[in-house]
Amino acid sequence: MTLLYWHQLFQEHLQTKHSKSAITTFFKHLLAAFFHWEPTVLGLYPERELSPSQGKQLQKALEDLKKDKPLQYIIGHTEFMDLTLRVNPDTLIPRPETEELVGWIMEDHGSSALTAADLGTGSGCIALALKRYRPHWELHAVDISKAALAIAEENAKALSLAVHFHKGDLRSSAIALPNCKLIVSNPPYVSFSEKIDMQSNVLDYEPHLALFAPEQKPLYFYEQVFKLALKKLSKGGAIYFEINPLFCDDLMEMVVSFGFKNPTIRQDLFGKNRMLRCQL
Repeated sequence: MTLLYWHQLFQEHLQTKHSKSAITTFFKHLLAAFFHWEPTVLGLYPERELSPSQGKQLQKALEDLKKDKPLQYIIGHTEFMDLTLRVNPDTLIPRPETEELVGWIMEDHGSSALTAADLGTGSGCIALALKRYRPHWELHAVDISKAALAIAEENAKALSLAVHFHKGDLRSSAIALPNCKLIVSNPPYVSFSEKIDMQSNVLDYEPHLALFAPEQKPLYFYEQVFKLALKKLSKGGAIYFEINPLFCDDLMEMVVSFGFKNPTIRQDLFGKNRMLRCQL
């Protein structure tokens, strides 16, 4: 079967879920990931014959896409801040909003040495991006998931970035971290009431442990980060959060209740209140 045949098959089977241009983009990503072919190969060599094994790979990917499996999990990696990161269903797929959070941190802090902690690191995207662009920083990354930490450590090794990884539970105060000048966290913040509006590619595949706050306690993990920060954050140090816009006002009140100051909200590119910074 030819490239053209497979491209048309993808268009036929996915047309009710995605636009033609999106399907073509998916298809080209699969060609690059599976066969290391440039995006132009589809236009230049539409009659190129695929081997039976190559056809099986594309068929499996097509079936996965029909079931709404995220493309990043199918190809096994994603891009974040110009870093190629391995991801799988044990880790969240990093979002553009999280890139904005990292960008804000780098705006505020230059390259001078400091110690920073990423709480709830997942794939390691935040810690690894900060280490890549702030090589003199000492980065510590914490996650409760042993499987997620394994992925994060693989990413660090592949990128030759030295980050200290720790298995730790934000529900416990016993996390072995040094004193930090900066703490960043993108904790589980989706409330259970939001499940009904979530797309199946997120709800059915991404780890609920990293997505959802405890029922009836949507700000629970923020509270735990504040408690840890009172022990580990140096005076004058800063906390940066990715936040749920629905609870922006409640979070601002929590900042004050824990004795932190100068709370600042920043919107993402979609105009939603998505990031919070405060100081000790």
